[in-house]
Amino acid sequence: MVRAKLRTIEQLGLTEEIDDVLITLNSRYHLVRPLRGRRSRGLFLHVTLDRTRGNPALARHRLRDIEEHLEV
Repeated sequence: MVRAKLRTIEQLGLTEEIDDVLITLNSRYHLVRPLRGRRSRGLFLHVTLDRTRGNPALARHRLRDIEEHLEV
């Protein structure tokens, strides 16, 4: 899904980038964040949260922090 959206953005010539994608299910949140580094093109981080205990906003911030310190 993320790769398809990235291809669509590229084909349309848009300059915007996907920050992240949040998918909500009955019992879980799925948060997907594409990596932006030149060497990490096509890779993404994915976290699954229990909907009763997870905090999607906090998870977004943590994924951003992880991406900044990640070496691919």
